[in-house]
Amino acid sequence: MRVVLLISLCALSLRAAPIDFDTRILPFLKDNCIPCHNKTTTKGDLNMETAVLMEKGGENGKGIIPGKGSESLIYQAAAQSWDSEMPPKSNKVGAVALTTAQLTLLKEWIDQGATPSPKRDKVITWEPLPTNVQPIYALAATADGEFAVAARANEISLYHLPTQHLINKLGDPALPQPSLAHRDLIQSLAFSPDGEWLATGSFREVKLWKKQPPAQQANHRQTSHPKLSATQQADHSIKLTQTSTGSLVAHIRSDLPTTLSTRQNQYQATRSSLEVSARSELLKRAETLLAEQTTRLKKAHELLTQAKQNLAKQKLANPIKKSPTQSPTPAPGTEAALQAAQTAVADAESEIQNVTSSEQKAKQALAEAKASLASAQVAATQATAALQKPGPAMQKARTLQFSANGLELIATLEDGSLRAWSTLNGAPITPGGTAITWKLFRRLGTGEGRSLISDRANSLSFSPDGQTLAVGSGEPSRSGDITLWKMTTGSLTRTLAEHHLDSVLALDFSPDGKLLASGGADKVLRVTDVQSGKILKNFEGHTHHVLSLAWRADGRVLSSAGADNVVKIWDWTTGERRKNVDGWDKEVTAIRYLGATDQMATSAGDPQVRLLRTEGTELKKLAGASSFLHSLCATQNGERILAGDQQGILRLWDSSTGQELATFLAK
Repeated sequence: MRVVLLISLCALSLRAAPIDFDTRILPFLKDNCIPCHNKTTTKGDLNMETAVLMEKGGENGKGIIPGKGSESLIYQAAAQSWDSEMPPKSNKVGAVALTTAQLTLLKEWIDQGATPSPKRDKVITWEPLPTNVQPIYALAATADGEFAVAARANEISLYHLPTQHLINKLGDPALPQPSLAHRDLIQSLAFSPDGEWLATGSFREVKLWKKQPPAQQANHRQTSHPKLSATQQADHSIKLTQTSTGSLVAHIRSDLPTTLSTRQNQYQATRSSLEVSARSELLKRAETLLAEQTTRLKKAHELLTQAKQNLAKQKLANPIKKSPTQSPTPAPGTEAALQAAQTAVADAESEIQNVTSSEQKAKQALAEAKASLASAQVAATQATAALQKPGPAMQKARTLQFSANGLELIATLEDGSLRAWSTLNGAPITPGGTAITWKLFRRLGTGEGRSLISDRANSLSFSPDGQTLAVGSGEPSRSGDITLWKMTTGSLTRTLAEHHLDSVLALDFSPDGKLLASGGADKVLRVTDVQSGKILKNFEGHTHHVLSLAWRADGRVLSSAGADNVVKIWDWTTGERRKNVDGWDKEVTAIRYLGATDQMATSAGDPQVRLLRTEGTELKKLAGASSFLHSLCATQNGERILAGDQQGILRLWDSSTGQELATFLAK
């Protein structure tokens, strides 16, 4: 008797124990209810993702009455005692009716008060990534084209491009292996405009890496090289030759400061040419508008003449009856025609007034467009003249030596300063550049449940002044979030929560830094005012994820690449779509403008790297890729293009010749 009583008390105690919503109710709701009743797909205006939302209900009223399970609409629908069967038969999400045990548990939870679970930190258990997973999901290059980084899985490889040399792999000392930069796949990379910072994005975190001076061994130099010889000529140029054969490797006629200055002049000249082209288009539009207004004004005067003639005819054709006792009145039936003629004259005069005003505005716009074009042409002429000026002559070298790793030819000048060149091709480089690296400095977000960065940091973009970093993230199919961070302190300055309806996959600041373009899995591009956070424009037209976007250097054109195998060109000045460019067999994964030109490079899964103009014409294809291309980047002047594929292969091309310069395999 005592044993039976103890068993009964234990059973009663178990039934009375509070039922935890998150661990016992939510799992079967996720399988059979939430697929149709969630934030994105809210059928019947009912969201069942939380206990609070379930109680709130939808278009049929309150969903839960705490303490009254059998009277609650959600229980009745799940028990199929309501007028609609839930889930419906033959539904598209594979949901099935709740079992008897699940229904009993749901009712008991509601009877207990439908209490939400206490807030918990989501504990993430990390496991090593498979060693054969090495796709390059992200690439970035410094503006000067000297350094590039490639993200393979959760590792970051740092390359010195002029010497085609792998410097090292960036590692977080807090992680188990020294070569690991993050615990999860790296989704995004970005260098600051000055190249001093590298941002890397992964699951709920972004890491900031700061450029370090050359390693100590970079200061060690030797006078000889096992294969090369260097001699300075009478004009102070340097010939780099093969020691064994005497064949010329490179005839060096410029150093790094001169080369960087020339590149900047080239960029300005190209940018000025682009500005002339853009303002010429604006001039044509202004001329067309003025012609339209002039034609419209001419027609308005013609209509006024006709209206006045008609009014005169109406007055002549309508005799006035006179009576000794009455004032003159129109003949019966003629008053309406006379009033219509008078109205026509008034309308024509009003139209002339309006069109005259529009014509004056069009003339003013045309005058401004002409002045603007003239100003741009002057700037272009000056930029071209600066480009044509001969650079300074090479300075005399006191000594010529080679770096300890043999990758650099280093000259010590008379004033003690250093100049360096790649021993591979004679390209000017930073002295000690083959040993420069970036070191972990700061973390944004925690990488855990309460991180300020939601889900994966899919996209990163530095503002042109390098002071702000934008991070695009969001939970798939639920929200697309953007966070803005201050680089000097690492503090969060703005959160644009739910800026998109799905994950943000692409970001790019406008050239003046005032606008931020974003694209996401919701198939939409948005242009946002950075200062206010207000959305200024939505561009719709993609039928699949927007994977990448890029502003042209003049800030007038925005181009986007999508998983719908299409590139779309948008005119920011008019807010209209300029062009659809197709011809890809698979997703167009990335798009970048080349310097300040009207040319852009795209990567795709087909796999092809294509060079296009804004109007959509294809210039060339860059051969070599053999598997799905996930990522692409270009140097600031557009001379070098890099693309990374599914197999972890990184390729480097010369954009002007289309020649593949180097292939970097996963190591």
